[in-house]
Amino acid sequence: MRSMFIPAILFGELNSPLEIWDMFKEDFCDDLEHRWNNNGIASLLRSDHPDATYQDYKFWVDYGLYLISNDLNNQEKTMTEFCLPEPLCPWTLVLERLELLLGNPMNRSEKSYDVQSKNSLYYQEYNQLNN
Repeated sequence: MRSMFIPAILFGELNSPLEIWDMFKEDFCDDLEHRWNNNGIASLLRSDHPDATYQDYKFWVDYGLYLISNDLNNQEKTMTEFCLPEPLCPWTLVLERLELLLGNPMNRSEKSYDVQSKNSLYYQEYNQLNN
């Protein structure tokens, strides 16, 4: 839904983007919630901010604002032009820190690739084809 929100804003199809955002922000960001909870990022961010203010904070909604802001910036527009709130977190810094802590998931996958076991499995299955 978030991807449809951007063109609607840019091409003036919404009278009040803020009202739409307020009504549907969790729907716009539900993919982010799922991804962040499954990857443990949400709990990592909460442990980084142990005070009660952040325990119920929906980081993924704020991150959704960050993504929308980036998309608008790519079109040389700003959030304020559409009366939308700016994200609260400094996401560029947070993402850099997460990259340092967790690494890139693709890099982790490549580094954990066991060449010997894959070769062994290949020859085992290859030999079964010839039998």
